[in-house]
Amino acid sequence: MSTNSRNKLSEELIGFTEVALTQNLLEFEGKRSVTDPVIHFKQLFLINGGIGYTLTAGYLPTEDESVVKVLNEMLNSFALK
Repeated sequence: MSTNSRNKLSEELIGFTEVALTQNLLEFEGKRSVTDPVIHFKQLFLINGGIGYTLTAGYLPTEDESVVKVLNEMLNSFALK
């Protein structure tokens, strides 16, 4: 993820906090307005044939563990064909 993309997220989300960053996955939290709840996001970045793709999952930090597990499985199993 580029520094510009991270800066844009920090400008668009109140309380932007980077949780984790790996080679192609970014986890972060933030909220759109002061009255909104904090949302936990995971973004997966893929490149195929010179085209970049971003997949995003977002959920409340208090979300049921089974929902979070399904979201993680979807992101981890995604493959471009």
